[in-house]
Amino acid sequence: MAAGKSKRMGENKLNLPLKDNRVGGWALRALINSETNENIVVTREIHQQEWLSQHTYDYFIVKVEDQDHSMSSSIKTGLLKAIELDAEAILIVLADQPYITSNHLNFLMHTFKYQPQIAFVNKSNDGLLKPPMLISKLVFPDLLKLQGDVGAKGVLMNKWKDQGLTFSEDNSDLFYDVDTKEDYLGLFDPN
Repeated sequence: MAAGKSKRMGENKLNLPLKDNRVGGWALRALINSETNENIVVTREIHQQEWLSQHTYDYFIVKVEDQDHSMSSSIKTGLLKAIELDAEAILIVLADQPYITSNHLNFLMHTFKYQPQIAFVNKSNDGLLKPPMLISKLVFPDLLKLQGDVGAKGVLMNKWKDQGLTFSEDNSDLFYDVDTKEDYLGLFDPN
């Protein structure tokens, strides 16, 4: 998902340079290099997305049409495209998490492949439910009911908690997200 407003950053954080790529390009590269069948990029704007233009691989771009551009609108926009593609599950990956790896995403998909009865699977460094996460089509009807600036966490924790799996992950860098200028500068700090 790349439909945030970058309010705290003050500019489109996904377009900011990061090594040989852009901030948003790193998560997209991990997704493209993973074993996904289809990739869907959810965005507020189709134009001025330099981080997308660096990747000429096959992926669908869907634009959030709701005026509020809320988190629930982003999830539902991507989910509707996934349903159209007859998805068994979705991966929610945030474009502002540049340290996500294809191995991490493949682990989630492999877990689901061998345990298709689960509602969701994710990794966490602190026991909390956080992206990236894989969500089964069992949960799709509940996700389509989301309203306002809320994500999937509430639905998963309230209704599906006992049918999900959360694995411990020691590498907290995998969950690093870039929301502020300080977060962005932190990407260049060797410590």
